[in-house]
This record gives sequence, C-alpha cells and structure tokens, in this order.
Amino acid sequence: MKNPISKTFPFVRHFKLAFWRGNDDEMLTSAERKNQRSAMDNNHREDGQHGPSPSGVQKKRPEVRPPHPSTPNTTEEKTSSKPDVKRKLVFFGISDAGLKRTNNEDHFIVADLTRKLVGVKSNQVVPELLCHEVGPAGTLLAVADGLGGHEAGEVASRIGVESLVESFFRLEEKTFSPTHELTKAVCEAHHAIQRQSGGTPQDSRMSSTLTAVHVGYDRVTIAQVGDSRAYRFAHGKLVPLTEDQTVVHMMLKKGLISQEEADKHPDRHVILQALGKDGEVTPDVQTFPFDPGECLLLCSDGLSSFVSHKDLETIMQTEKDENMRCRRFIEAAYAVGGGDNITVLIARLIEQ
Repeated sequence: MKNPISKTFPFVRHFKLAFWRGNDDEMLTSAERKNQRSAMDNNHREDGQHGPSPSGVQKKRPEVRPPHPSTPNTTEEKTSSKPDVKRKLVFFGISDAGLKRTNNEDHFIVADLTRKLVGVKSNQVVPELLCHEVGPAGTLLAVADGLGGHEAGEVASRIGVESLVESFFRLEEKTFSPTHELTKAVCEAHHAIQRQSGGTPQDSRMSSTLTAVHVGYDRVTIAQVGDSRAYRFAHGKLVPLTEDQTVVHMMLKKGLISQEEADKHPDRHVILQALGKDGEVTPDVQTFPFDPGECLLLCSDGLSSFVSHKDLETIMQTEKDENMRCRRFIEAAYAVGGGDNITVLIARLIEQ
C-alpha cells in the first residue's frame, strides 16, 4: 500500500519593484521616485478603481506573514553553500538493544557528502564528524529499524543505511536536487535489500523502515518509509516532521479511532510499507527550513512508541548537550521497560 498522500501547502511569492529611467544602469533620485510612487498610487488604488483615493487616504496593505517553521517548503532548490557564513552540524547518536531483546536490529548513520566521510561505524560514533561544516553537498542522516527477527532485521537495516550513503557517494557533482536524489537513493536501498532476501529462510522475511534526512545550508529534505520518526526542536518545542506509515495512524487520521485508542491498539506496529518487501516503495518526501540553533531528532519506534511526546520534549528542553540528550532518551526508554531496540540521533545546526 502506498503511504498517506502528502499535503501541499500554499506559498507566497514576493516581488520587488525597481524604478528606472533612461539607460538601465541609472537610478531615479529620491524626489523623482517619490513623485512616481505618488502618481502610481493615484492611478492604481488598492480598492481596484482608478484615480485618487477618497479623501486622499491610502488603505493599509495587509500584512503577509511568513509560513510556520513546520510548514514544508514546496519550492525545490538545489544544494548550495553560502561562503560568507559557515554553518556546522553537531551530532551524537546511540543505538541500544533495550532490555528485552538479545540483538539489535536498528542502525543509524551520518555522512558528510562533500568530503565523502562516514561518521558512524557499526552503530558507534567516530569523532571525525561530531562537529563538521555543512559543505556544498550537505550531510546525510538516517535511522533504520530492521524487521524479520533473528539476524534478518539487523542485516536489512544495515544494508538500508549503507546503500543510502553509497548512492550519494556515487554522485560526481556536489550540486543536485535533494528531493530527486533522496527518493532515488531510498528506492536503491529497497532494491538492495530485495536482492539479499531469499538467501536463507530467515532472509526471505527481512525488511526495514527508513527515515533519511538530507541537511543543506538552510533546509532539510526528509524521506520516510515506515514508522521511524524525525522531529525538529526549535524555540523550546518538539515538532514531528514525519507521519507514521501504519494502519493505526491511518485509522486515526480518518477519525475511526481516538489518540488514546491508537496508543494502545494491538496493531499499532503494523506498517504500510517497508524497504525489502515485495513490489516498490513510495517514500514520503518533504522539505523544511532549518535554521541555526535548531535540532533534528531521528529515532526508531523503540523510543517514540514507549516514551511520551511530553517527556521527549522535556529532555530536549532540559539537556543542552547532544550526548546527554541521547543518553537521557535511552534511560527514559529503559524506565518504561525497554521493550524494543532503541536508536536516537540528534543533530544541531550552528553558525560560525
């Protein structure tokens, strides 16, 4: 089944008017520009009529408010860097088996796409990329939750994140469309897991969720398959950027069940699509603005399904260090039983 259809948000285009005379490189004087504007105001009243406004009073232009920070940006832009002000990404991540599982089927990864360096090896953070500049090609973040039991899920999630990075590393140009390349890379990861399936009876059941984020200079592009999650933490608020692709979430959106019923539903972990399953996948891809001081939180459902949104937000508010935030998240999952593998990845954008 396909994932829920993404909403399309309206956008506002801003136009800047310049007044010129004679040849094209000579500006009008301040007095002449004032006379021009006065004449235009008289001839093009805002009430749609021509001639001077009644009583010479000009109507106040309505205020145009910028979109909410959580609103997806529907305008596609290619990757680019702003050399005047450098921006860096500070990150940390932990993947833990939890208290009731003998093996860990989750994987996470961070990759500097400009220098083609990977900052995570075997679910362990390496120091090279803990704080690195967001280069022209950007940075890739991903969390995958393997499905299939035993070692099959572990293999599927590892193939998923590694294939994702390899797809971007193969790009020769550093300027590209994040939406196009992220969608293509997710589909390639899906096919890579499919090719591995069938080697053994255990492998035939392997699949994985995937939440992948491309971080550019001032925006993030997110591809979602399954029920791992991405959040943004800004101005003290933790806001989900993805929607769970599950049967229960679909029922919730249609008003068939309440949030309380959804939280306790026995089928809340039944997902609509996963990497490695038969057929094709349709990742839900969206782009959002991303400003210095803001954080991204990626996690598997071993965290989000057991720890309340309020508790997640409180930890982000009280802890200022990415390392401590991650460790507090693992502790919070342990406190409610640690019933699943727990993976958390936090990245903060800073300006220098």
